[in-house]
Amino acid sequence: MAYNDDTLYKENFIDFCTIDNEHRPLWECVQNQAIESYTMMEVFDMDSSVRVQAIENLGKFNSPTVRNALLDLMSGKDNNVRAVAAISLAKTGAQDKEVVKKLLDCLNDKDRLVRESGCLALGHLQLKEAVPKLVQLWRNDFISHVREAATIALEKIGGEEANKAMHMTKVLSDEIHMLTQK
Repeated sequence: MAYNDDTLYKENFIDFCTIDNEHRPLWECVQNQAIESYTMMEVFDMDSSVRVQAIENLGKFNSPTVRNALLDLMSGKDNNVRAVAAISLAKTGAQDKEVVKKLLDCLNDKDRLVRESGCLALGHLQLKEAVPKLVQLWRNDFISHVREAATIALEKIGGEEANKAMHMTKVLSDEIHMLTQK
């Protein structure tokens, strides 16, 4: 079947109005598309005074375009943008391999806010494969806020591996604290 760009076909209409397998009213979908497009323009306008806020708002939209834009932003040079993009990416709920890899890469970033955001994002998504790296950060990062974010992530993820590592480290920390108090 040949499609003319000026013709709206029923299957295109249904696809456009279906979000998360739920049919939505046309006006709501058009409004969401307009907001998403405007937000994307603000994100890529380097002179925008609301750039970081626009990136944060992208997390409300779970579309391939937004997901890809957030992945691109996580490769940028601006630490604040990378940190906010990580949190926004987690808010989309995307958990494919590329998203997981980018979020895990955050844990090795030189900037503490990016590492902290990576921890919180991985915890939000409850990604069990992140546990070993989160435990390593929790035990070894020299920034307390990053260690706290790793703790929060591990608590959200849960599971035997996370609980065991947290218990062992807590016991050791308590012992060290007791030895230094005497």
